[in-house]
Amino acid sequence: MADNIFKEVAEKSDIVKVVSYFLGAQQLKRKGKVYYSLCPFHNDHHPSMRIDPERNIYKCFTCGEGGNAIAFAEKYAHLTPIEALKKVAEICSIPLNLKEFSQSKVKTLKDEYPSEIKALSKLSEFYELVLKTSDGADAREYLKSRGIDENITQHFHIGFAPNNNKQSIEMLRSNGFEIATLEKAGIIGNSFNLVDRYENRLMFPITDNYGNVVGFSGRKIKPEQSGGKYINYPETPLFVKNRIMYHFDKAKETLNKDKFIYLVEGFMDVIAFVRAGINSVAGLMGTALTDEHLQTLANLKVQVRLALDFDEAGQLGEERAIESLLKYHIPFKIVRPYKKAKDADEILTRFGKKELLSVYSKLLDPVLFLLARHLHGKQLLNDSDEIEKYLSSAKSAFKSLSSIEQSKDLKTISQVTLLDEEVILKVLNGKDVTQNKPTNNSDYKPRKYLSNEEKKPFLNFVVGGKYKNINNFAEYLNELGNIETYGLPVKMIKLEAQILMVIMENRKAFDDYFLRHITLFYQPFYQLAAMIDEFYSANPEATCLENEDIDNLLMSINMNNDHNVVEDSDDAFDVSDFSKFLNLSPAQKDLIYKLLELRKQNVNLYDPIAFKDALETEKIFIEYVDFQRKVTADGTIDNPEVKLRLSQYKNQLKLDIF
Repeated sequence: MADNIFKEVAEKSDIVKVVSYFLGAQQLKRKGKVYYSLCPFHNDHHPSMRIDPERNIYKCFTCGEGGNAIAFAEKYAHLTPIEALKKVAEICSIPLNLKEFSQSKVKTLKDEYPSEIKALSKLSEFYELVLKTSDGADAREYLKSRGIDENITQHFHIGFAPNNNKQSIEMLRSNGFEIATLEKAGIIGNSFNLVDRYENRLMFPITDNYGNVVGFSGRKIKPEQSGGKYINYPETPLFVKNRIMYHFDKAKETLNKDKFIYLVEGFMDVIAFVRAGINSVAGLMGTALTDEHLQTLANLKVQVRLALDFDEAGQLGEERAIESLLKYHIPFKIVRPYKKAKDADEILTRFGKKELLSVYSKLLDPVLFLLARHLHGKQLLNDSDEIEKYLSSAKSAFKSLSSIEQSKDLKTISQVTLLDEEVILKVLNGKDVTQNKPTNNSDYKPRKYLSNEEKKPFLNFVVGGKYKNINNFAEYLNELGNIETYGLPVKMIKLEAQILMVIMENRKAFDDYFLRHITLFYQPFYQLAAMIDEFYSANPEATCLENEDIDNLLMSINMNNDHNVVEDSDDAFDVSDFSKFLNLSPAQKDLIYKLLELRKQNVNLYDPIAFKDALETEKIFIEYVDFQRKVTADGTIDNPEVKLRLSQYKNQLKLDIF
């Protein structure tokens, strides 16, 4: 069986059931005898992955990914081949006997310590059973008081250690486990003391990256109980704390869909995230990020979101983690500091799911996070020594950012420190900022006057269907030809205005915009997009911006521009507050005012297919600008290969913008 086990399970599996398990049954659309879904292995916009029940395979006709159910589970959930085999067998209820499977093919703790792993698994099942008995009544009441229902209890396999600390050991001994096995597994301290170290405590089983139970943590449920809040597990050959992240084995199952993983500190924080509907979360259990953690995270190829506690210890831990994450080239963001609660568990308990989702959706890149640390809650950083310390600490992080992110951060730092962007850039990377300015050969040329072609209403790209007040919007788009473009093509600015209108009108359109990581170039529009983002983050149930919401935005834009005004804030650092530091010119403010007023007049612009095309154009333009700035800065813009690539970008763009 050893050589044929993968083939046997693949043949017995149900590809539709496996894909539905990971993607959700609602994502599969039946067409005749086959199903189609968006492919999770590339940036798919139209369902291009075919799921064939008769042949029991999947195939994407765009990126080429395909195979059987085991191959899908392995790639989607970042599993090893044997993990994927086991997962498919579990999903499809296929009996699996791995006794004959060669040791050379499966080399895990389960092979090196089979009896110990079995004993720990049996003990976990025992604790789960006790929780359901009369002995676990107080524990069930405690869980209920914390908002942890039966589904969450089962998800984490939470159990309860009975008051009789000999009962669990007697159970294991009666099932044939030797004392030496229990000792090596860490279940007992030594052969002379056959008692469970846990009693009358809520039990959290801790699994390794492959789902094997390797240890426990026990939490007291009553204040009068002796000992600390948690009794942790001793280090054993199986349980090495600095290699393990709590819930990581389950988080892997949703990483391909989410493209991120949150890192929090404790068990209850992980549970809070899952209760709020976020499964891609793992807990560090009080340890700093180790090389083992970092290597595991680097292999995931997803964004890490640092979400340690909001107290000083947690924030300091995040600050220390930055260099390690940069060293391993792991893409990451850091949750913006928050002062109303210490961690995810407290936020969920005090303020509810909506607030938790809002807080943890607000992310900073490391450069802005370090700025927040140096601001210490202030709105301005004006001490020269402190500015120098900050810029020195941010150098490595700044170099890791894309050109677009660097440009945005430079503007923010300039607004907070009142320094010129060129000075800041020199300190951060030692380059003369003039190297980043377009040369005479650049494709960016100011265009203050419109050709006859450009004076035509620019409506046939995003706008479709029936709409109201469209002539007013056409006039508005034409007005954009008379503004200072800062070298940006006029048609791109017009496109960005249309994108803004659509994302204000339709939440689904905003989600599409957000998931593609679109960044608008024209600064007033970029700021308005950030404010729209803030609105949707704070109002997850909103389907659009109503007139009242538009009025609130208008008030925000008209905020006092005085740099000396310092306001109290619950957040130590609120990026959205920088709207007051933009010092928009009257003409720029007028552009935003008019755009918002047009939105209040119910201009209907949303054509889903055309809008996706518009976003694709914007994304290509972002890539073009990023590349063009890079080659301008390093002096290779005249290289024939570079010129060819620039030309290819232009050909990809669907607008005649150059």
